[in-house]
Amino acid sequence: MVYLKLANNTIIPNFRRDITADYVRLTAETLKFADDIIKEMVEKRWLEQPPKSPDRYELAGVPVR
Repeated sequence: MVYLKLANNTIIPNFRRDITADYVRLTAETLKFADDIIKEMVEKRWLEQPPKSPDRYELAGVPVR
């Protein structure tokens, strides 16, 4: 995440549209790749599923919006 933060910080002072577009595209691709890797690691049981908060609407008996 530190590398993504550094890459995103370079977008602000950069006035070249082509480089800014590349940074944005690269950041999106990196996040997608990381998400895919995490999902695969969970499937292979190399990593545990992170805990999720309970659904408040379900607990309260409120119909889903």
